[in-house]
Amino acid sequence: MDTHFDPFAIGEAFSDLNTAWQQNRDYRRKCGQALTQAMQATSEKVLVYLRENPPDDSSDCNQTLLHWVRNMAWAGQQYHRVLGDWVTDYIGKAPDLNPLSRLRTLFWMRQITEMLSPANFFWTNPKAVQRMIDTQGESLYKGLHNRLEDLQQQHGLVGLVDPSSFELGRNLAATPGQVVYRNHLLELIQYTPRTDMVWQTPVVLIQPWINKYYIFDLSAQNSFVSYLVGQGFTVFITSWKNPDPGMRNVTFEDYLRHGALQAVTVARQICNCDAVHAAGYCIGGTLLAVLLAWLGAQTSPSPIVDGTLFASLLDFSQPGDLGALIHPRAVEAIEQLAASKGILEERHIAMAFRMLNPGDLIWRYVANNYFYGETPPRSDMLYWNSDGTNLPHAMCIDYLKWFYLENRLTKPNALTIDGVPIDLKNVGLPMFVVGSAKDHICPWPSTFETCRLTGAKIRYVLADEGHITGIVNPPSPWSRKQYWAGTATRRRDPAKWLRRQTPGKGSWWPDWVAWLKPRSGRRIPPPSMGSGTYPPIVPAPGSYVFE
Repeated sequence: MDTHFDPFAIGEAFSDLNTAWQQNRDYRRKCGQALTQAMQATSEKVLVYLRENPPDDSSDCNQTLLHWVRNMAWAGQQYHRVLGDWVTDYIGKAPDLNPLSRLRTLFWMRQITEMLSPANFFWTNPKAVQRMIDTQGESLYKGLHNRLEDLQQQHGLVGLVDPSSFELGRNLAATPGQVVYRNHLLELIQYTPRTDMVWQTPVVLIQPWINKYYIFDLSAQNSFVSYLVGQGFTVFITSWKNPDPGMRNVTFEDYLRHGALQAVTVARQICNCDAVHAAGYCIGGTLLAVLLAWLGAQTSPSPIVDGTLFASLLDFSQPGDLGALIHPRAVEAIEQLAASKGILEERHIAMAFRMLNPGDLIWRYVANNYFYGETPPRSDMLYWNSDGTNLPHAMCIDYLKWFYLENRLTKPNALTIDGVPIDLKNVGLPMFVVGSAKDHICPWPSTFETCRLTGAKIRYVLADEGHITGIVNPPSPWSRKQYWAGTATRRRDPAKWLRRQTPGKGSWWPDWVAWLKPRSGRRIPPPSMGSGTYPPIVPAPGSYVFE
């Protein structure tokens, strides 16, 4: 099949679904009958509701209109719920359907059913019609203005956040520090100490280069780096350059050698220490794990004393909903798209991630911005989410093929970096691994596979939120969050492990700090900001974050 016609293999997935049901036609017929009966019952319910809720005799045309809109919205919601439940059940119960086809059909049908929600259409959205009446049409004028702005500034995607509500260096990415190293891939930021004494071993944070680094330095109350500095750690963080077409040949190996490894080298030199704590988030964690295995295969002492992975995959066999978008034909199409410009543009990446949660990241804001004419909300996380980055052509294809399609990290020596075969069993350092219970990008059972794949002694933590909110989880006396933490070395069954854990309340950040401190050496006066070899260049947040 033509890659351009069906790059995501949607037709193939639905063909597999049809074939699965062809082998059990009697049950398929029963499913069809169940839908017919459910729709008939819903129709009867709707008719009763409409008879019992007629418009009053008011001469106010606006109130009569609103009454019918509310009735139609209520009726639409009943049909929408029945259809959505039936579709999920129909696909979920298809006999002998391979897991990837089941995932893809569920994913694409969810895109359709979410789109067809009555709230996504003006005349079946009572709040939208009420706003139009109350504002004498001004809400629609503002909604049109919002749409035109999104076409100009958001590549046509609906805006998630008020862009005027934050400014980098002022109320986001504002923890004081200095850029102490810069190359063609990254700026390394060292943060200014806030305590009289610091731990001897610094923390180096390897950030993802999909979106900007400051997910760990949001507003003051949500800043992970600010919390770590306050706990007496010297903290460094990678701020990656937003790739331009001239970076088309930058590879995953370049990110390891000139990015993560260089960050560790600079931090060690500035702090005059033998080794650092290294922590990676998402793709940054995958990169860190490869680096740990690469270092573990060599005879010289490791410059890293322990490794921490936040919501990071090493086994990509079950990548969650993102797996619905990754298919050999899709990767071929992405390769052609990225090759034409030298980069995979941020807008394509943003759309893919929004499709993983269309109700909350697309249609909710269509109604808010365009139907109600409201300004998008003020949210530091959504501001960061909207501040995307490109990916270099070579690195992007390396990542998709090596990990998502070929799952090389699960196969010893299937991946070679700078001539060194990568075997995760060579990762023998202590590790702290964090997964999030509602993560649809890195499902927590898949992150738990790190316990099986590596040779490390592992403390595993399960947070009870999503890919971002499970990690950005600051301590708060009002927090209702939970987490589960315990030893998971060489464990293979995440559900069994979880049953044995007692939930902790609030943030898991203090648990990580308590784990780091015994490996952090003694307390010493803070090191200088930069050094003679690596002098400060510019104040944080640096320059790459603005690209």
